[in-house]
Amino acid sequence: MRRSVLLRDCAWALLLMAPAVLFGLWIFWPLIGVAHQGELPSYLFNLRQEKRRSEYAGIKIINLDQAYALFNQGQALFVDVRKPYQYEEEHIPGAVSLPLDDWKKNKNTPLPYIPKDRLIVTYCIREACYAHLEMAKILQAQGFTQVMAYLGGFREWEKAGYPKQAGLSLQMAGKK
Repeated sequence: MRRSVLLRDCAWALLLMAPAVLFGLWIFWPLIGVAHQGELPSYLFNLRQEKRRSEYAGIKIINLDQAYALFNQGQALFVDVRKPYQYEEEHIPGAVSLPLDDWKKNKNTPLPYIPKDRLIVTYCIREACYAHLEMAKILQAQGFTQVMAYLGGFREWEKAGYPKQAGLSLQMAGKK
């Protein structure tokens, strides 16, 4: 008796799972084909690039060399949009902490004491992060006219051996 109940339950489970598996294969078949050809990383990279072009069309994107040149000139305000603990561990020297998550919760005016024409460079942890692009978009919507997003992020900065600073310096998003 027990064995027949177990077999019946397994049959029902398979019957319920089969449509889900088939539906998943149908939806993701193009992606499976790309992965099978070994082109998944470049395909996903192109998708990210297209998303950036469409969602963040008005944001000027800069690379590592451009960000470092602006840092050396000392005229740009770097805005770190990572989590506060990441900022406290290490950040670009002189950068202010303006975590995107905190801003979304509080909806404070970002950078209230900074002139609207100040050159601002937002950055995140790595290229695949979109928080710096989102914050750049928010800053532009708030009337800041010279906003750029450093695409490579803090990991690329650190890997290049560029200066970094630990601890709290300036935190613009609220409590400190």
